[in-house]
Amino acid sequence: MTPLLLLALFLQDESISDKAKRLARDPVTNHDAILRLGPLAIRPLLDVRKPELEPVIDELRFGERADLAKSLRTTKVPFKVAQSGVGTAFKLLFKDRGFPVFIDPTIADKIEDVKIDLERDDAPLGDLARAIVAKAGVEYGWARGRLVVTTPDRLWALAHVKAAPLTDLQVRTLQAAATQLDDDSPETRDQAARDLLALGEAAIPHLEKLVADAKAERKAQLHALIAKLTPRPAAPVYGEKLAIEGQPVEGDDAKAVEGLKTSITFKLNNLTLKTALTLLVMQAGLKLDMQAGGANVVSYEGEAETLVDMLYWLTVPYGLDAFWNEGKVVVDTRANVAEALRKK
Repeated sequence: MTPLLLLALFLQDESISDKAKRLARDPVTNHDAILRLGPLAIRPLLDVRKPELEPVIDELRFGERADLAKSLRTTKVPFKVAQSGVGTAFKLLFKDRGFPVFIDPTIADKIEDVKIDLERDDAPLGDLARAIVAKAGVEYGWARGRLVVTTPDRLWALAHVKAAPLTDLQVRTLQAAATQLDDDSPETRDQAARDLLALGEAAIPHLEKLVADAKAERKAQLHALIAKLTPRPAAPVYGEKLAIEGQPVEGDDAKAVEGLKTSITFKLNNLTLKTALTLLVMQAGLKLDMQAGGANVVSYEGEAETLVDMLYWLTVPYGLDAFWNEGKVVVDTRANVAEALRKK
């Protein structure tokens, strides 16, 4: 086999993470190739970050808003803070510079306890931003028209790494355990299931082959095991829109939901989320059905923002989503909302 063919086979199995780190060795030459990897490249790039890589990471952070990524490099400002909380310092840096800032409320108190002293006479915005968030071990990214300060896992997904194939010994273990899934002894069945789950995701293709010839009880067990072993991608918190924004509604319901696009000024301080959202949707003449997360205490300042944008920033940080049902805005966990819409 030729060296070129060997290289081609290697690259074919290369994960996005490995590819991003390989390309990061020469970010100038590989600039376009890195960008083509998309947001999934950000977290592995953070592991190998270096000054010449930062502009490319910023381009990935901002996606189509290349103008904003560029301004972080080209806009230089004097900046001075003393014993300032990280969240406060970040807001001060971007105040009046066209970058609305959102500090993730689930980490706001923690990072505000981290104090920073920073003084630069003429530094790029991006350098200052990175210096501030690095102090608290967090990151910033661009989501829904705002700079969001939070942890990397809440901003960007991590590409799934394919599991290594089972060894011959593991395959034999799998085959033996599978024959015991419909054993008369409950203890034997349970142990067989545990043995199969212990083999991990790589067992899935082998279990799928056994399904076709399995009898009803064993087939049901195999399907259940495959479902448990199938990886569920961890979606970043700040990603998709609210369900209500893409939900098909008609007639009077459509008119009601359209009211959430109204822009208002809305400020609140230390209210329960249920109370805050009740007051918010009332601005559009709507009612709220709060199924989860209502006890969270929130503060918010929104000026000339749409109601749906405010609904987003008040719910999404807490793993919540919103949809329209029976004349009300229903707020529940992401999983419950997805399930409810699937049944509609």
